[in-house]
Amino acid sequence: MKYFIALLLGVFSLLMHEVKAQDKIDTLKEPKEIPNFIFYTLKDSSAFTRDSLIKDAPLLFIYFNSECDHCQYETKQIVEYIKYFKGIQIVMASRETQAAILAFKEKYHLERYPIIVLQDGANKMHDYFDFAYIPLIRQYDKKGKLIGAYSENAHILDLLGNFDEHR
Repeated sequence: MKYFIALLLGVFSLLMHEVKAQDKIDTLKEPKEIPNFIFYTLKDSSAFTRDSLIKDAPLLFIYFNSECDHCQYETKQIVEYIKYFKGIQIVMASRETQAAILAFKEKYHLERYPIIVLQDGANKMHDYFDFAYIPLIRQYDKKGKLIGAYSENAHILDLLGNFDEHR
């Protein structure tokens, strides 16, 4: 009987974990649309804001650190599957120095792809997004509505699947 109850509790716990994972977007404290952020370009440190984004295009936003293993993994995955992100804006930002961000951009050859890499020079990221871990990954549909929220890791197929569901 003890084993049956333990098994039942284990199954119930797994089911509750699945429900919590599905409700992750609904429980976020941050806005359900693209926040009115301000980051800076690497080329000339000019402002890049929500208004700088391509209108009516889905967005994959990633906040990263060049020394973070998870961030490096996600970047490798996106570069490997870049052809499947056609029509999706990809914006990456970091609060690191411009030199560190440029070295990261070079390491993964991001200049070859339609990926915008920015600096969070004012370190305002927590003003815009609710997160504790990096990479912070947010997905928005073409109307700017939040459709995916991840911290640390996101499976590439989950990212692509979210965009396919909201096209």
